[in-house]
Amino acid sequence: MTEGSTWTSLEVAKLVVSALTPIAVAFLTFAITRATDRAEQARKDDADRAERARKEEADRAERAEKEAAKRAERAEKEAAKRAERVEWANRRAVERLLELHEKMAPLMNDLMCFFRTIGDFRDIDPPSAIRKKRELDKLYFVNEHLFHPTFRERYREFMNECFEHWKSPGEDAKMKASALWLKGERGERGWDDSWNRLFTKEPPDARALRRLQKESYERAMEAFAAQLGLGISPHEVQSQPVQSQPVPRL
Repeated sequence: MTEGSTWTSLEVAKLVVSALTPIAVAFLTFAITRATDRAEQARKDDADRAERARKEEADRAERAEKEAAKRAERAEKEAAKRAERVEWANRRAVERLLELHEKMAPLMNDLMCFFRTIGDFRDIDPPSAIRKKRELDKLYFVNEHLFHPTFRERYREFMNECFEHWKSPGEDAKMKASALWLKGERGERGWDDSWNRLFTKEPPDARALRRLQKESYERAMEAFAAQLGLGISPHEVQSQPVQSQPVPRL
């Protein structure tokens, strides 16, 4: 009875194992297939995310490129407008400087002729020379901000070679010239002795002084022409160092 029962149990076990094997295989196959599907889906999801990220990055780069192009275009237009405004301002400044040159150059030349006793100097009496200086100084000081520093320095140098400033309160600047020499050079044009007070004391070397006045005049006119683009650059205008005082208004 026991032996028969054991055999029966083995048979039952075999039967159960035989029945469970296909189920186990089917379950294992299902699990593997499902795991494979999940892995494949995960790979697809990763690929999709990567593709979306790539497209988003490409879109951002394209938008950034378009924005950069727009900014560059705006900056280019603004730069062109600024350049146009600067060109217009420079053109107006040059036009104004040309007007000033037209007015100042003859006056500076008249003073140089007067102090050097050349040209039409006999047509310029000492009071007229003082008036010309006043007119020159007014044109210079009203427009000083337009002049290049080199011309400003050369103008002051020329005026300080020709006139002595800050000596007599309430009086005009004194002219650095020989009244006796001018009186002799004017000849028949005559001389008013009251003009003598317009001059400094007799210079120790009038000839050397006239040479300095000529040289300072030439340097000033070279600097003026250079600023107008009619000569060398103002930075290239060479001269000896000058310790000049500011030119006061008369």
